[in-house]
Amino acid sequence: MSSLPRALRFLAAGYGATLRHLGVALPVCLVLALITGLGDVVIAELVAAGGVGAGPDAGQAGLIATLVGWLVWDLASQILVGPLVAATGVFVARAAAHGKPAGLYPALNFALARYKRMFVPHMRAWVAILVGMQVLVPGLLYWMMYAFVDAVAALDDHPDPRARSRQLTLGRRGTILWMASPFILFSVARIFFDFQVQAMGTAVWTAYHGLVHLFTYGLGVSYATLYLARMVALDKARAEAGAAPG
Repeated sequence: MSSLPRALRFLAAGYGATLRHLGVALPVCLVLALITGLGDVVIAELVAAGGVGAGPDAGQAGLIATLVGWLVWDLASQILVGPLVAATGVFVARAAAHGKPAGLYPALNFALARYKRMFVPHMRAWVAILVGMQVLVPGLLYWMMYAFVDAVAALDDHPDPRARSRQLTLGRRGTILWMASPFILFSVARIFFDFQVQAMGTAVWTAYHGLVHLFTYGLGVSYATLYLARMVALDKARAEAGAAPG
């Protein structure tokens, strides 16, 4: 199967699982939206109080200061809270793959139990991706290589989830890039309207963050679903190799 059809199939599976488990996805994304959205509002107000302006009517210095502040806050949020959010997504993907329901309480227990072992791999992957995305090409390369880091850290005992992700994504990186393309296009487009949305008020800005996080949550579930399918295929190949006559 070529990359684009495979990407569409796993995006449909991942977002389908997310929609079927909104009882998990919505509360998790809402908490993250409150953290990131309210933090962004505080940063914009601090920049404005500093005398350089902020928001859609700010000068260049105010826009740059606000954007840098938002980037740093987003990275800090991803480092501290991201492993919990990602782990619940992996839990949803695994439950959907097994045809079982996933509740919020079991998902949170799963995430909390894996937070420590996911923290460092998640942090290293996201720092590489977010910093690399400022120059685009390095960020895309890291994105393709580290797409399975969270799933590996949550479900595998491998000592280096990043190395394992690099190994498992070989042969699937075209699919991973196609899966990421809607979010990448949105990330570029939002540069032109983020300040306008933020100017509509804290409630609108926080709700907007919630929708963005739900969008990325579904993508994370999709990648976890692709990882699980990859592992099934590898297990099947090993079983067939072991059963082949010597």
